[in-house]
Amino acid sequence: MHTSQSALRGLALSGNEMGLLILDPTHTPIASTPEALRILAFPMDPTQIQHSDTFVRHKVGTELLLSTGNRDESVFISEFRSGKRRYLCTAFSLQGPRAPQGQAWFALLFERSTRSTIDLARVGAQYGLTPRERELVQNLLLGLTTKEIATRMKVSASTVNAFLHLVMVKMGVRTRSGVVRQIVCPER
Repeated sequence: MHTSQSALRGLALSGNEMGLLILDPTHTPIASTPEALRILAFPMDPTQIQHSDTFVRHKVGTELLLSTGNRDESVFISEFRSGKRRYLCTAFSLQGPRAPQGQAWFALLFERSTRSTIDLARVGAQYGLTPRERELVQNLLLGLTTKEIATRMKVSASTVNAFLHLVMVKMGVRTRSGVVRQIVCPER
């Protein structure tokens, strides 16, 4: 894929876990940020993909594009998973310089989802969690690693593991995924 470095140079998105992908009217990738490729390729290393155009076009067509029944209309999903992380996908319709009349180009912005529809106050009260344990649970729901949680909570990884152990005991589960499952699917 040829990435227009001058067009995307000003977008310092990778540190924010945001990616940008530009598609022509046929959904062929025209340009992207490295973070967009990393998000779409996970768990593969995007530098190891030999035909990134083909890979991205397939990924867009099978995972990001919704079938509307109307060939002239492109509707993209608003949220998707890459590994354990959730990303918001915001699609912007653009009028490209080479696009025939009525055919739009698209800019897809991938942004790490931080939305939580879980009532953490209720979960905390239900299981008797302290404010710091609720903070840990919130970070678990975001799919963060122990190291990332430690950085956010400004504690050591050992302290995160201690909080995690206390939460697991209070919730009656044995794994961190069990904590998430207990909150997201409590009836199981």
